[in-house]
Amino acid sequence: MAVVKGFHAILYNSEKTGDLSNIVAPPYDVIDSAGQESLYEKHPLNFVRLILSKEPGEKRYISAAETLKKWLDEKILQREEKPAIFQYFQDFEFEGNRFTRKGFIAAVKIEGFKNGVVLPHEKTFKKHKDDRLKLTEACEANLSQVFSIYSDPEGLVEKTIENSAREPFAEIDFEGIKNTVWKVNDEETLARVSDLMSDKKLLIADGHHRYETAINYRNKRGGNGLHEYVMMFLCRAEGNSLVVGPTHRAVKNFNGISGAELAVNLKKEFECAEISAMSEEKLRRDQIIFVYDKCEKSLVFSPENKEKTYKTMGVITLQNTIIEKIIEGKMSAPAPEIIFIKSRAEILKLIKTGECEAGFIMPDPLIKDVMDAAEQGVRMPQKTTYFYPKILSGIAINPLWN
Repeated sequence: MAVVKGFHAILYNSEKTGDLSNIVAPPYDVIDSAGQESLYEKHPLNFVRLILSKEPGEKRYISAAETLKKWLDEKILQREEKPAIFQYFQDFEFEGNRFTRKGFIAAVKIEGFKNGVVLPHEKTFKKHKDDRLKLTEACEANLSQVFSIYSDPEGLVEKTIENSAREPFAEIDFEGIKNTVWKVNDEETLARVSDLMSDKKLLIADGHHRYETAINYRNKRGGNGLHEYVMMFLCRAEGNSLVVGPTHRAVKNFNGISGAELAVNLKKEFECAEISAMSEEKLRRDQIIFVYDKCEKSLVFSPENKEKTYKTMGVITLQNTIIEKIIEGKMSAPAPEIIFIKSRAEILKLIKTGECEAGFIMPDPLIKDVMDAAEQGVRMPQKTTYFYPKILSGIAINPLWN
């Protein structure tokens, strides 16, 4: 049973901050050093100072906690007296089409994965969870949301919230994406939403590290309290508002295996055909393009098994057969360095310039495949999916102290 409820959010005080477009930030894991610097320069109250401080080492967590306390003391941030959920729409363009992604931010009772209420679909990296746990401990708060998907064919949850929402309290233009947020705090609506969500399964779309960090933090603190909940953005699976893309892989070096040698091995294992790496054609769910020799050569390949299930997804074939069997199975040296990249153009640039030796262009994942795998208890490789656009950090903070 999913427990979804309103929470006493900490919000920016617009009288102190002005336009939140200069204040919010993307999630920490998509901010590189240049982006971090840009956000710091954008505004002295930008949320990046909490989620990704520039202080070195352990000082970054101390700095974040001190900044949070200072902003609370100065009323730059204020805690809401009434529990609320936050309806959150994102209007954006993707591949020439317009979309409006609808969802809401709420507090969700933390469940272990064995309970089958919250479902993961990707594996995680320990170092990222260690980092976020230290930040959570220092600030005693969820600073960013976990992004989850639930099934609601009739859209009853969305309709309930929309019927209650009034004037938006935030309209944020961030990198060409219009983000609109409404605060919903009437008791009847909150109770109705909690009731409608109680039988839902929640698939983690983005934020696996944040959710597993919430589990670790809850377990470490023990007892009862607000730390038993995590802040989550919840989005309906049905409709056309979910845009999910692949994460491509670039390889820096194969430690002695040439791209040509790997191509020979791929031809032994898969149905292969030569193809232009620059081709923008859509790949089937089970296809992958292998690009090598500075983009002079490339192969499109797929498994001979035509079973149409998540088991034939390109990313699973890549991990289980190509990386583990063909590449790592032939190497005594350390595993190759793999870089995760969202853009096909960017991965081709790295290979063409020789910065990376080769790469794998992945097909678009299907939401159905992701949900089917999660319900079967399958954890797919790290960075299987890329949900666009990202949910902004700084809309709300979920305090974990009573």
